[in-house]
Amino acid sequence: MKIAKLSLLALSMGSLVACQQGPKNVDAKVAKDPVKKSSYAIGLAMAQDIKRNVASVAGQDKDLDTALIYATISDYLSSGKAHLDSAALQTALMDWQKGMMDKKNKDNEAAAAENEKKGAQYIAEQMKANPKLQKTASGLVYEVITEGSGAKPTGSQMVSVNYKGTLIDGTTFDESKGQPVEFPLNQVIKGWTEGLQLMSPGAKYKFIIPAALAYGPQERPPFIKPGSTLVFEVELLKVK
Repeated sequence: MKIAKLSLLALSMGSLVACQQGPKNVDAKVAKDPVKKSSYAIGLAMAQDIKRNVASVAGQDKDLDTALIYATISDYLSSGKAHLDSAALQTALMDWQKGMMDKKNKDNEAAAAENEKKGAQYIAEQMKANPKLQKTASGLVYEVITEGSGAKPTGSQMVSVNYKGTLIDGTTFDESKGQPVEFPLNQVIKGWTEGLQLMSPGAKYKFIIPAALAYGPQERPPFIKPGSTLVFEVELLKVK
């Protein structure tokens, strides 16, 4: 997290300020003197970095008191005094990070449950509307668009495919764009491992993969949310 960067920056700036006799005023004439201009630029860059870091942590935790964060930075830079020793500082930061992680996990669990429910509804609607869709015992839904010929891949064989992946709302999150992708059959999501073993070279299938056969409760930013059902069109080119 960027909080570590913010802490180090504030501490280093505080040390610099503590070595000075007192704060200096900044006026518009700094741009006319090369040394002053460089000094101002460094100070401005540091200030902007702090502002970005404060915005970042505030974006992660809406409950943070940003006014107190800025007041603390200002107080420490002007006085060099801290109201927490190093051990207490580290404990407070770790407690905050743990709390944020716990909150994110709970949010992900809730999001996954909701998205899995939407995915199940989507699959039911698609199967009702399209009689060509079939479902395996594991829950993988597939449609044969074009049948192929030859031996089907098994185990850890290498396969070459073209594909396009979308969310159930139609958003494209990944595609090969005509550039075949190769991978071992046992090193992809379960839905792909199972689905590709149904295909022969030259075949093109549509897969609707529920979360349990995709990424489960994991989030894959920026598009795949926890519990997402994924839709793929896959063309099996070669089995090696």
